[in-house]
Amino acid sequence: MDILERVLLTAIVVAVFISVNSLANYYARRNFKKRLWAGMLFIFSTPLFMFGLSMGVKFINEGDEIAGTIGLLASIPYFINGLVVFFSAFRLVKPSEIVGSEKS
Repeated sequence: MDILERVLLTAIVVAVFISVNSLANYYARRNFKKRLWAGMLFIFSTPLFMFGLSMGVKFINEGDEIAGTIGLLASIPYFINGLVVFFSAFRLVKPSEIVGSEKS
C-alpha cells in the first residue's frame, strides 16, 4: 500500500469518525433518551462501518487480508466511542429519574 493511499485512508476514517461523533453529540446535547439512542446507533452501526471500510480498502487495494485488518482496527475505537456515548447518558439524569420514585 502506497503512502498516499495510507494517508488518504487515515483521513477518510478520521473524517467519518469526527463527523458522526459531532453529529451524535449535536443531536443528543442534554437529552437522556436521545443520548441513549445515539449510543445504541453507534454500537449497532459498527458492523456496517467495518464492512464499508473494508470494501473501500479492497477497492483501493486488492489485498484481502489488509482490508479486513484495517476494517477491524478502525471499528474498535468506533465501538468504544459508542459505549462511551451510551454510558455518558446516565450522567445526565438522577438515578431516581431512571428507575422512578415511590410517592406515598
